[in-house]
Amino acid sequence: MVDFLHFSSLSVKENGQVIEVYVYDGDGKRIKKTDATSERVYIYGGLNVLYEVNLTTHMDAVYIYGPAGRSAKKVNDVQEYYHTDQLGSTRLITSENGEITEEIQYEPFGEQINVSEEKYTYNGKERDETGLYYFGARYYDPEMGRFLTRDPLPGDLLSPQTLNSYVYCLNNPLRYTDSQGMSTDEVPTYPDGTYSSVLTELYNKLQQALNSMTAEDWAYIEGLLNSSDADKKMTAVKTILFYGGLISRQQLISKDPLTITFGTMRFDFEFVDFKNEDKWGEVGPNEAGTSYEHDE
Repeated sequence: MVDFLHFSSLSVKENGQVIEVYVYDGDGKRIKKTDATSERVYIYGGLNVLYEVNLTTHMDAVYIYGPAGRSAKKVNDVQEYYHTDQLGSTRLITSENGEITEEIQYEPFGEQINVSEEKYTYNGKERDETGLYYFGARYYDPEMGRFLTRDPLPGDLLSPQTLNSYVYCLNNPLRYTDSQGMSTDEVPTYPDGTYSSVLTELYNKLQQALNSMTAEDWAYIEGLLNSSDADKKMTAVKTILFYGGLISRQQLISKDPLTITFGTMRFDFEFVDFKNEDKWGEVGPNEAGTSYEHDE
């Protein structure tokens, strides 16, 4: 049972007894958690917990992030490393010496198969003593595969799964992730079908850029793409990348060949003439093409 204490606090009860209390800041981020054995305070950078302190044991933790998400933690003087899968779920934790200290397995919707002391597990989210995952906007129950509260955003008639306000990742948790409890991000793959967290982040940045554009922005880009001038077509591509925060303003206006580095990948952009329609589909000449190199 969940009770609101006031607008910025939440209590969780079991058999009438309060077992956990959460406190939130003005932006809705959970900044304090109290349970039977500890009292924790959190400091964020964006959506990520950068620092937390246990006021009961006086132990603190610093979290380090890379392109693929949370990569390491330092608790007092002990540093350990996270190894995640394509969904961002913690699979292994290793010591500074490379020894495996924890290995975690999951059911498709996030139920843990084995017991783990690590808090940040499925999708990289914190798992509470209640067994629920804290996703930011909402709490998620992996046993039901559902959020406990309604989606604050409306669904889309063209995507029927989104009309279920409690559904998790469109009922397809192996293909999609949810970064904050109210958005679904697709996990793209390499041509051989394997997953890449770097490609996932890049894809989602581009999707966010496209979603943020106004009708005027689209008219401008469409005009550039309809031009026979290759430089104007490249400007259209650069504009989308700029909206996604992937290139600087200097790169946007530069006439130099465009190369960007994202995570462990380098992308070189050029205009190519795709001749093989069986492979590329209905792609006309002089469309924008991309090649990439993977450094891993």
